[in-house]
Amino acid sequence: MEAYEVKIRLEGLPTGGNSRQHWRAKHAETKKWKNAILKALGNRIPEKPLEKVKLRYTRASSNVMDWDNVAISFKAIQDGLVEAGVMVDDKVKNIPEMPIYDQVKAPRGKGYVTIEVWEVV
Repeated sequence: MEAYEVKIRLEGLPTGGNSRQHWRAKHAETKKWKNAILKALGNRIPEKPLEKVKLRYTRASSNVMDWDNVAISFKAIQDGLVEAGVMVDDKVKNIPEMPIYDQVKAPRGKGYVTIEVWEVV
């Protein structure tokens, strides 16, 4: 059996780490990204959630963020991967290596993110 891997692109940008959102707004943000992940994955969801994964997140934006804010901005997306059934959980035991966070420039108003997931076997 081949190890699972997938790369998806989602239009728009998640909220940055400096955002102080009410819990309902955070919940709505997670739901939005979960739905976007499900749509982008289509039939590429693994048969069962992955126990261990390696992740690369890329943020394409006109604005370069601090690294801690980039990492925090992907929290809703990472939670969405769990809720979508891509991985069991987002604990350290399930993501043994720190996710890779990249940033690239994009024209203003044309931001997007890419998510790459590799099963660790």
